[in-house]
Amino acid sequence: MASIRKRGSSYLIVVSMGYDYNGKRIKPQQKTVHPPEELTPRQVEKWLNEQAVLFERECRHTPQPVQQLTLAKYIDLWLTDIAPGKLAKSTIRRDLNELDRLGKLNKVHGGATLPDSQFLADEPSMSAKESLAIAQKQSIAKAAASLITASDFVFLDAGTTTLAVARCVSGAALEASYLTNGVAHARILAQKGCRVFLPGGLLRPNTEAIIGAAALQSLQQYNFTKAFLGANGVSLDAGFTTPDPEEAAVKAAAVRRAREAWFLVDDSKFARVYPAVISNLKGGAILTNHCPNPKYKQFTLVKETEA
Repeated sequence: MASIRKRGSSYLIVVSMGYDYNGKRIKPQQKTVHPPEELTPRQVEKWLNEQAVLFERECRHTPQPVQQLTLAKYIDLWLTDIAPGKLAKSTIRRDLNELDRLGKLNKVHGGATLPDSQFLADEPSMSAKESLAIAQKQSIAKAAASLITASDFVFLDAGTTTLAVARCVSGAALEASYLTNGVAHARILAQKGCRVFLPGGLLRPNTEAIIGAAALQSLQQYNFTKAFLGANGVSLDAGFTTPDPEEAAVKAAAVRRAREAWFLVDDSKFARVYPAVISNLKGGAILTNHCPNPKYKQFTLVKETEA
């Protein structure tokens, strides 16, 4: 929660950061701002509210120091405060091992840390995303395109990494058939002479993806040999996620209609969680430039282009 305080001719924006794992209050984040002089009082109020929202979003998206609890301290806490006389140390250690396997905590030398997943909700435009992780997306796209054979019927999701796949389609992959909910993807594939289908539905301007009830109904008419999908985040707990529920629904429908589903995510997407769930980790394989956490390989197939 952000608050605004007047300080002379400037204003102080204060964002409360809540409490850490040990119950201690995290130091609030502060920022001093100076409204442009030409603004009216009403415009100043609007400008300050906008600055407060932006600063709070910046603070929330900045990872806080991971809180660590040593195994010895954790076990003592259970034996003395939580369940005195009811649990053996060996039982607690087995539970910690299981929680580590499930991704609920991370075991480190001499202790354990909380999972590092960030919860995010913002969504850059297509043009903004195209300038991010260019080399990583290119390596993933080349690997994905190499998996396509002449006999495939492919679902190609909207998004910048899958757009790179469309640009990489060559050789036998040109003989495959494609259904895509990405308008730019359809244009590139059609220019290459590929057979391309587009679903009906609503075009979402921010991602240039076709979504909605008509798109979902269209997908029910097809079975795909392979589906290549994008995701804004992938985590051990939440699986594959994206900001928009309607886009998530289209992606999830494609996963269900595909014999093979591949999620194309660069290494910056790991340990990130967005509001709308596409699938759990078992819903599809991961094709990435680099997987930063080997635990993902316990839940699904992971192929790395930099391995």
